[in-house]
Amino acid sequence: MVDFVSLGGQKKTTTMPVPSRPKPPPASPRILLSWKDAFDKWKKGLDNLAKDTTKKKAEKTLKIEIDDEAFDRLYGHISHPIEIGKKGQEIAARIISQFGEECTKVLLAD
Repeated sequence: MVDFVSLGGQKKTTTMPVPSRPKPPPASPRILLSWKDAFDKWKKGLDNLAKDTTKKKAEKTLKIEIDDEAFDRLYGHISHPIEIGKKGQEIAARIISQFGEECTKVLLAD
């Protein structure tokens, strides 16, 4: 409802239709797929960025150069088996967080 005042000072109430917005055309599956692919590429780029940054920090902390294949094999949350040569052998495990913090623990093999 809209109130109008005429030149004579009389107030008139009128109902004006509100124009409706045209509906956008439905998104085609092809467009949605391309957005999903773009997001996946962006996400993969972030993963690579995190991995490369972690590798640089590890190299700086350990003061060595790490081979790309070796780092790819060791990067992540998977533990790798350690061969124990003899009973009583000491094994040192060093863990480096994504922030460059390191922790070393020496274990005695049973």
